[in-house]
Amino acid sequence: MKSNTCSTRPFRLGLINGIAGCMFRLYSCLLLAGITSSGLMAQAPNISYPTPQVLARTVAATINATNSGGAVTLGSGSSTYAWVSTYSSATGLNLPAGVCVDAAGNIYIADTYDHVILKLNAAGTTLTQIAGTSGTLGSADGTGSSALFRYPSDVVLSADETILYVCDKENDAIRRIVLSTGQVTTIAGILNVAGDVTGAGATAKFETPQSIVLSSDG
Repeated sequence: MKSNTCSTRPFRLGLINGIAGCMFRLYSCLLLAGITSSGLMAQAPNISYPTPQVLARTVAATINATNSGGAVTLGSGSSTYAWVSTYSSATGLNLPAGVCVDAAGNIYIADTYDHVILKLNAAGTTLTQIAGTSGTLGSADGTGSSALFRYPSDVVLSADETILYVCDKENDAIRRIVLSTGQVTTIAGILNVAGDVTGAGATAKFETPQSIVLSSDG
């Protein structure tokens, strides 16, 4: 007579495997719930910003984002942005093409399509016009706003940081600004006269120069 011991083994093994599988799935669900509640796994942030606005440089403004998703943790810094300026133009920067920075962290800007040269202080709170007239292109040396630029594209500081050199692209010239006085002088090329001539001062001619660098000897 044959024993029934072997015939019941598959049933028992299947039952054990089924119970083990259920326990594993239950443990996985509990573990996932624990991770989520502890903050290790959270809903992704869903951050949106208001429709972009044109901000006046003379007005302090704050832009706040909204978040309809999970929590966002901020590090150092601020969640708002403010711009305060003494610059008289009511519009923002107009496609600036070149910048340079002095040892104190002040930023000099060639505001190309506004035809002006600007200075942003190291704190990022005050924007000052150094030379040119906002929105007015032209070809003239002078002091401060009496000097006119035509799409200036780059700027570079002298080693002693007293002179700012400007690549005046559409005037086909290199200009010099004495920072203590705002005096603008054309030092290479002829204003608004294009050409391809190597030489010194007004004998040189340029064709829409794009950028400028300063050698170690100035």
